[in-house]
Amino acid sequence: MKTKNYFIGLATAIWLFGLVSLTSCEKDKELSAEAEEIADDQMLIDNTFESIGNDIDAAEAFISSDFKAAGDSCPLITEKLSNDTTIITIDFGDGCPQYVYNRYGKVIDTIVRKGQIIIKRQGRFREKNSFRIVILKDFYINGIKIEATRTIENMGKDNQNRMYFKISVQNGKITTPDGIVMTYNTERYRYWIKGESTPSPWDDEFAVIGSANGVTAFGEEYQLRIIDTLRIQNACRFIVKGKIETTVGNREPITIDYGNGECDNIATISCGDASKQIMLRFRAREKARRILKR
Repeated sequence: MKTKNYFIGLATAIWLFGLVSLTSCEKDKELSAEAEEIADDQMLIDNTFESIGNDIDAAEAFISSDFKAAGDSCPLITEKLSNDTTIITIDFGDGCPQYVYNRYGKVIDTIVRKGQIIIKRQGRFREKNSFRIVILKDFYINGIKIEATRTIENMGKDNQNRMYFKISVQNGKITTPDGIVMTYNTERYRYWIKGESTPSPWDDEFAVIGSANGVTAFGEEYQLRIIDTLRIQNACRFIVKGKIETTVGNREPITIDYGNGECDNIATISCGDASKQIMLRFRAREKARRILKR
């Protein structure tokens, strides 16, 4: 068995997306509270899934090279072979705290993950047609249980000579400490646009396209599509660029704009003629607040 310790310096946010009913997008040209809550939750979804994807890529980069990050030993990364399958385990144990800093170096949040992310890979990470199945085992973020199966297929090179991956999430299920349950499924393509030639994962950048769907905490179906390619940086805890559009039921779509490429926690949401700039968060909404809004 081969073991390496490292700290994946990505702020993995809570894997949560309890969307609520939207009675109207605006009132007197101001964004409604319902529209803001939907957008806030959806940004939490996308940042979380992309951050977990970065965690997986970073773990494989560390396993396959001699590059090491200094400092922390949590989570613990192990690798073993079972016939033609490589099994990589990212083990957070009973809890790995990760501190989130603002641009001034001040701690603004703490994310605690526990449990395991298990990657079963056939073929080498960078080889075309290599295939990975990712399973979450007793995996929690800040007390929220996350269940899903994620598949990742290396599609080779596109016509711009960029390596890219097909990523699917099936049977995603999130259960909060107060009993809220939600579902999530997605299919996306992730293009490796920077950092492929270096051993360090921290200069890696990706472009992401695709769509998603699921059922909210109140039993309402939603659809999501990326309308402007998302830009992901392993060194940044947030999506830095791109737009998504979310529709709950037959209501008017809500658009989320992640900005122009700067690493920050600011995004702009809009619905109809109304828009508002908001900051991304790292905590689940309280059940009581959701029920009152409904």
